[in-house]
Parts: sequence; structure tokens; C-alpha cells
Amino acid sequence: MTALQNFLLAQERSDNALPTWFSSRQQTAFDRLKNRGLPSARDEEWRLTKLTELYNQEFCPAIATNALSLQDAQLTASANSRIVFVNGILDAGLSDSSFVSGLSIEPLEQAVLSNKLDLEPFFNTSVPTEPHGFLSANTAFASSGYVIHINDNIIVDSPIEIIFIANNVGAAAWHCRNIIVANKHSNATVIERHIASGSAGVYLSNCVTELHLADGARVDFYKHQDEALSAYHIGGVYSEQSRDSHLTTNNIAIGSKIARNDIFATLSAPGAHCEMNGIIVLAHDQHVDNCTEVVHAKPNCTSDEYYKSILDDQSRSVFRGRIIVAKDAQKTDANQQNKNLLLSSRAEADTKPQLEIYADDVKCAHGATVGQLEEKSVFYLRSRGISEEMARALLTFAFANDVIGRFRIADIQKQLSAQLADRLLGEALSDIGIDGLFGETS
Repeated sequence: MTALQNFLLAQERSDNALPTWFSSRQQTAFDRLKNRGLPSARDEEWRLTKLTELYNQEFCPAIATNALSLQDAQLTASANSRIVFVNGILDAGLSDSSFVSGLSIEPLEQAVLSNKLDLEPFFNTSVPTEPHGFLSANTAFASSGYVIHINDNIIVDSPIEIIFIANNVGAAAWHCRNIIVANKHSNATVIERHIASGSAGVYLSNCVTELHLADGARVDFYKHQDEALSAYHIGGVYSEQSRDSHLTTNNIAIGSKIARNDIFATLSAPGAHCEMNGIIVLAHDQHVDNCTEVVHAKPNCTSDEYYKSILDDQSRSVFRGRIIVAKDAQKTDANQQNKNLLLSSRAEADTKPQLEIYADDVKCAHGATVGQLEEKSVFYLRSRGISEEMARALLTFAFANDVIGRFRIADIQKQLSAQLADRLLGEALSDIGIDGLFGETS
């Protein structure tokens, strides 16, 4: 076995005070991890992501660090609801638990024990029946994370922020499991951030989020992954939607050395709609693997998926997008697009869009492109007095901003646009100014 698998199997799990159903699911996941192990190059869904370096790392369990201040954590004071985890452990000092009526947020283990919300129908029920090893490890060892419960007809006006910070962590690993339950006709925006502060070191963040949307519920979910460039991030967002529900997942990946994101959605009742947006910006030798899946299990459901990646230096992106239309899912309308921009001859994009259609009255489309900037567009900007370097930077930024424009929160649009502009335009940004670059977002 690898060093990582030995470390995982040696970890201690939660005590016997937890409910039998919860402990049983953790034991099943542990047994599966022990018997099946971690993914390897022989697994089709993982063969393009080399994990040898990760598997040879010597990890230790994460421990709490000295309390951070908002300034140390590079967080701004905010009126939004906010829960902060440092090295996978809840930091009450950075969290703000003053939430609106009808909304509750609890740490996972506390939520399981308090039983304010019966978690048995929700914990580990939206994930694949044949989970990979990292998902099994997350289920087996999850004791940290959050549970968000939004009551019927509750509209949460301001975003809920969940922030995971790696701080002076060294070679540690943690497994956070998050559950979001949106009751009938509720509406909320959840922002999940993964960032690093201080000397982060080589660490593994294994974070899984489950979303359960009842009839008519609407959730906008943002996952912003900006881990340290020495870090490994394995993540999953798994959702199940009921009648007339609407879920948008926005996947932003710009950090980590190697990252894997599984974004899976199951449309379980008529009228459900799922939208998936993704923007990946990589450089150096970064590697991000995105695996998406939308299952249209019932008729009259719609989905729209739009992923883009920008790759420089020796970076690499992998995209596997699968749409499955079940036999009874007539009147399905599904669309999937993946576009990749290579800024270097050494960068690589691998894309594999897939359609599996078992119904005959559907409208489905998918497409994928891999290429470089159009020289005609570069020439047009240069003819207006813009340098070639600046012309290429502006066109690259416009390519990324096309996805950002699909985000519904103006503050997030502007914040991410500024971050990407700083990364793509560098010193030239000071001459233009961020407002002059893209104006007001909406």
C-alpha cells in the first residue's frame, strides 16, 4: 500500500456516541477504502491525473493553529453569515453565527448529535453508489464540516460564506463533509472558499459537499478553490433535486498543485433545472481534473453546462463531462460546452464530453474546443495601438470573463474579475484600472 493509504487506514474515527446509522455508514466506507484502495492509473476516470507524488507523501492529522485574526486570514469584515475552518477545524473566533430566522448552520458532528434536523436521509445519499477511494475516505473520517438547513419559503438575502483556510499546516490532511438542505421554495446563495494563509506547506484537503433541494428550492453554490501551489485538493459537489428546483454550481479553480473536482447532479423530479459553470486558470505545473455528471432521471428537466480553462506554462487541465438521460426522461433539454485556451506550447488540455441517451424525445448537445488565441483578433487590437503582449492579455481576460458574467452575484463577479485581471494582466492593470477594464458588473 502507498504511504497515503497507510496513513488513511490508521486514522481514528468518531467515537461511539454518534448514532448507529451514522457510524454504520462510516464503517461501510472504511471497509470499502480498505478493500478497494485509492484510485490508480488503471481507473479510467483517473488515468490522466498522476497521483504518485501525492501517494508517496507522509501526512499527519491536522491540528488547530493559533487563532487567526481577520487580517491574518486575509478576510474582510462582512455582514454576511460566515463559518470559518482552519486546517479543517472550526474557528469560532473568525465565524459569525448571527443568522436570519429560518436558517440554521451547525458543525457536522454537532448537527448529527443534536438531531435538530434528521440527517439520515441526507448524509452520503447523493453520492455515487460506487465511490472512489477519496470519497470513501471522506465519508469514513468526516467529523468536521458544516450543515446548512433552510426552512420552507425562507429567502436568505445575503450570501452564506463557508471558508476553509490552510495555515502553517505542514504535511497534514483533513476530510470535511458539508451538507446543504434547502426546503420547499427556499432560496439561498452559498459561497465555499478554499484558501491558504501563511506558510501552508504540502497538505491534502479532501472536502465533499452534498446539496439536497426540495420542491421549488433555489440555490446558487460557488466553490472557489485557491489553495497553496504546494497543496493537493480533492473535492466533490454532489446534489439531488426535486420538482421545479433550480441549482447553479459555479466552480472556480485557480490554486493547488493537483486538484480533482467531481460535480455531480441528479434531477430526480420533473421541472428540475441544473446549471454548471466553471472557470479554471492555471500556470506553472498545476493540474486540475474536473469530472462532471448530470443525470436526467425524470422527464421535463433541463441542464446547461459551461466550462472554460486557461492554461499557461506546463499546466494541464482534464475535463470529463457526462450527461445521462434515463429511459423515462422524455422532453429533456441538456447542453454542455467545454472550451480550453492554451497560452503555451507546453500546456495541455484533455477533454471528453459524453452523452448517454436512453430516451427518444430529447434535445441534447455538447461540444469541446482546444486552441490558442486568434491571430486576427490580436492583429485588430495591435492596429489600435495596443502592444502585442497587452492584446493577448486582454483577449485572455475576455475569454475568462465570459464565464464570470454568468455569475449572479455582482460582488463575486467583480472580486473574481479583479483577481483574474491581476493574474493575467499583471503590471498593465495599474495603467487601466479594474473599473476601466470591465466597467460595472450586473
